Amino acid sequence: VSAEKDFNGATQVDTAADTIDLGDNHGLNTGDAVVYRNGTGTSVGGLTDGDTYYVIKEIGSTSKVKLATSATNASNGTAVNLTATGTGAHQYLKTVPVAANSKNFNGATKVDVATNTIDLGAGHGFVTGDAVIYHNGSGTSVGGLTDGQTYYIIKSKTVASEVKLATSASNARKGIAVDLTAAGSGSAQS
Repeated sequence: VSAEKDFNGATQVDTAADTIDLGDNHGLNTGDAVVYRNGTGTSVGGLTDGDTYYVIKEIGSTSKVKLATSATNASNGTAVNLTATGTGAHQYLKTVPVAANSKNFNGATKVDVATNTIDLGAGHGFVTGDAVIYHNGSGTSVGGLTDGQTYYIIKSKTVASEVKLATSASNARKGIAVDLTAAGSGSAQS
């Protein structure tokens, strides 16, 4: 289930601290994937309307967050530089629901770098646009993917067991897949 966290850019964005004040009990944690929407206003400087960002829960605050461009950056505390507050009282962060089912695969035998596909087996249950978190299962990551990063499924229209991954839900809907450059290793990748 996704939820929207509204804010007013003019009054709740602190460009000096790169924070957004979402109010107490916002329920977000470091690493959570969110989609930024400007609500038809002017975007907060440094953010792009419709792009996915990753939360950095501000230490010592129950209401403020920073945003990162990747899950790795979020866990490292590397925030996007917010350069302007933007306009519009109905800007928001929408949480990205992550698919509950997990499918393991062997990178060496189930990744096809020529077609950028991963074979998850028949009946994997994913549909285009589902958010998933890639894990290398203590093996070597598939080239082009980052362990712990959220990606979005592009379900194959020709081979039911295969999927591609995109960096955003928008890219998944457009069929723009991540370029897989190496199969990786390990049979517990998911």
